[in-house]
Amino acid sequence: MNNTNKIEIIRECIDKKMQISIEREEIDDESLSTIPIAVSDQLLIVEYLYDFNFDGFKVLCMNDISKIKRGKVEEFHDKILISEGLIVKEELMSDIKTNTWFDFFESMLDKRKMIDISLERVNKGRTFFVGKIVSVKKEYLEILEVDIVGNWHKDVTQIFYENITLVSFANRYCEILNKYCSQAL
Repeated sequence: MNNTNKIEIIRECIDKKMQISIEREEIDDESLSTIPIAVSDQLLIVEYLYDFNFDGFKVLCMNDISKIKRGKVEEFHDKILISEGLIVKEELMSDIKTNTWFDFFESMLDKRKMIDISLERVNKGRTFFVGKIVSVKKEYLEILEVDIVGNWHKDVTQIFYENITLVSFANRYCEILNKYCSQAL
């Protein structure tokens, strides 16, 4: 499926607030249940659903998406979401940009949101980072990381855009971790 076809399906689902399942066969064996929020040629922002519950937003690279499914399962799940009164939280997304990773992170900079970043294609070194955006450079992002016991690192971490495959924010993990870690920024 080429990006043009993917974008057409995604835009229709954005307009109608319909669920899609996303597969990234080269990266992850599990599909993602989502409601798409915004799309560009490079990035897709979705509302992530886990067991019919909203669990934050995810930003994915369009080139990593191998399949988009919109069929009987997604239609049935739409009915459940509507019946249960689960609402898309688009107000969080009103000024988020999707053109490039640089644009996305720059638009998130002053939100002071805890984010997690995955580098799923990297074979050596760390592949998962949690923290807050400190600055946005032309080719990389600087974040202040927090460790698993809520302590903030002293130095910033540079993450190159070319390595990023997935970013999550406003999810349960980030929100609760942020609540209990020592304050920074």
